[in-house]
Amino acid sequence: MYDLDDEIYYVRFSTDRSYYNYALLRRSDDAENGYQILKVRTDCIPLSDRELKQIKSEYDKNTLLYKKAKGSLKLNKKSSSDNPTASKEPVIQIDKTVSSRTRLPAICIGGGIAIALLTILWVYLYSDSD
Repeated sequence: MYDLDDEIYYVRFSTDRSYYNYALLRRSDDAENGYQILKVRTDCIPLSDRELKQIKSEYDKNTLLYKKAKGSLKLNKKSSSDNPTASKEPVIQIDKTVSSRTRLPAICIGGGIAIALLTILWVYLYSDSD
C-alpha cells in the first residue's frame, strides 16, 4: 500500500489467478466502509511513479469524489514477510472418509470399469452398421 497524499492510496496485490493487480482507494468518512474505490485493475502492469502522479492530479480535479477523511493512516515500511509467524496461513483439517485400506481396491475397480466402458465404446464405434 502506497500513500499518494490527500487520503488516496495505491494498493498492489496478487491473487491465485493473476500476480499483478492494483487498486486506487480514497479514505473518506462519507463512504460506506470508510473507503471509496476509484480504480481497480487485474492482470496488468504495475503503475510507474509518473503514472501515479498523473492519476492523482486527475483525481484532485474530480468533483465526484467524497471528501477525504479527517484523520490519516500511518503506513509501516516493514513488510509482513519480515515476520514469519504472521505470514502463515491457517491450516484446515479435513477428516479422511476413505481409509488407506479401501483406497487401492476402489482405484482398481474404478480403473477396470473405465477400461471396460472404453472397450465397449471402441467396439460399438468400429462395428459395421449393417
